[in-house]
Amino acid sequence: MNRPQLYALLLLALLGLTACNGDEDYLPSYQSEMVVEGWIEDGGFPMVMVSRTYPVKESNTSKEELEDYILRWARVTVTCEGRTVVLTGIPDNRYFPPYIYTTAWMRGKAGKEYTLKVDFDGMHAKATTKVLPAPQLNGLRAEPVAGEDGFYSIKATFTDPYFERNFYQFFVKKGKNTRQYQAAYLGSVDDTGLTGLSEHTVNYGRTFKDRDSYKPYFQSGDTAYVKLAQVDELSYNYWSEFDKNILLGHSTLFPKTTNLPSNVDGAIGYWCGMGSTTRTLIIP
Repeated sequence: MNRPQLYALLLLALLGLTACNGDEDYLPSYQSEMVVEGWIEDGGFPMVMVSRTYPVKESNTSKEELEDYILRWARVTVTCEGRTVVLTGIPDNRYFPPYIYTTAWMRGKAGKEYTLKVDFDGMHAKATTKVLPAPQLNGLRAEPVAGEDGFYSIKATFTDPYFERNFYQFFVKKGKNTRQYQAAYLGSVDDTGLTGLSEHTVNYGRTFKDRDSYKPYFQSGDTAYVKLAQVDELSYNYWSEFDKNILLGHSTLFPKTTNLPSNVDGAIGYWCGMGSTTRTLIIP
């Protein structure tokens, strides 16, 4: 999903292996796993990032070290209604990791199912997803954050259809220097209890660059791009658990030590079909 995001590479690596000083004798031996992050939107091209998990270590991990774990020569295909297209891997610094598999020969269409296959050096992954219709994102407004001078959150209004069971995920990005949307902080929405026009607070998601200093807000002058996507229940569970890992990742009382839910067989990660609506807001 545009998404979606690959500071997830680091988080998935952390989920794949949990270690504390002095506990090495009790931990299983580390084995690298394939990580697949892919999405296809209504009207959009399939986008897939492929990497492998990174072992946890005590010192900070550099961007260059993580790039060594990108799988650049995988065979990636997407199939819909019997038609299979091979995706091409290309470097793109507007994403992280800066390498993406895509094609201009297939676009997502609401209501259709798409099967992803990834093969690399004896590793095989497969997943199927359905593209859902785009939701109605009505508008955005900036709201100052109490006690944080110059910082803002965004209030997004959207319409949830009556008599339907729906799941949503907000994504955000700042400026035009990146094409990659990050999952908004606490941006997963289950429509239980929603009736028609609804409002949700959208905060900025955490990125790899924000690992040392992070506030989930926007600042004056930021150009914020907000995407509301309708996703299936499994994708909703993925992003909801993703939020919990960010919240509890540094907690000593309630640590998260399990992998995120996945619809990918043979790998960690997700393959998400979605319909989305995007709006832009310049923070005053």
